[in-house]
Amino acid sequence: MKTNEHEQQSEPLYISDEQIRDLLDISQPTLWRLTKNGGLPESISGMRGKRPYAKFKAWAIERGMMTATQFLRL
Repeated sequence: MKTNEHEQQSEPLYISDEQIRDLLDISQPTLWRLTKNGGLPESISGMRGKRPYAKFKAWAIERGMMTATQFLRL
């Protein structure tokens, strides 16, 4: 069975708050507001500043903040 290159690459499990701020070009207070009021997935308990990558990706794509193609380049 032949697989394409994308299928062979695995996505990270986590994304840091710093990476999110850089990707979306937002400040820390904006990140907090998006978490509290905008549905941004919360940090993982016991992993301060780390969020589930797959949930962040789905959230960002759903809101038009990033495209699936942009995630392929990360």
